[in-house]
Amino acid sequence: MVDKRIGEILAALDKTKLAANTTYTPDFIVLGADGDVIAEETKGFWEDDARAKIKIAASLYPWITFRAFMPHRTGWRIETFNAVEMPHP
Repeated sequence: MVDKRIGEILAALDKTKLAANTTYTPDFIVLGADGDVIAEETKGFWEDDARAKIKIAASLYPWITFRAFMPHRTGWRIETFNAVEMPHP
């Protein structure tokens, strides 16, 4: 069951198309002991579009927690992105 689920998750997140000519691929996919799925990024700094991409991916996959790790002093700063309501036209 777990092997099938992680395969489906990896397939879904492999170069996820967010918009025309815009894709997102996380650095790591983590399957927690409790079954939670976490997509993780490591960043030295944020590129202009990187934060927008991870926010869009979080809204497309609300059942996945997205986290970004950035160096901070002697450790890491962790930023978590959860699904947000997308505006309706």
